[in-house]
Amino acid sequence: NEEVIPRDNYDKKILSAKDRVEIVHFIGGG
Repeated sequence: NEEVIPRDNYDKKILSAKDRVEIVHFIGGG
């Protein structure tokens, strides 16, 4: 829901049925 959850907090976040999850992985480049 438009908030970034740090990996350390994944187990503390409770999702509801209408939540949407977007998984992003940042990589370097140039």
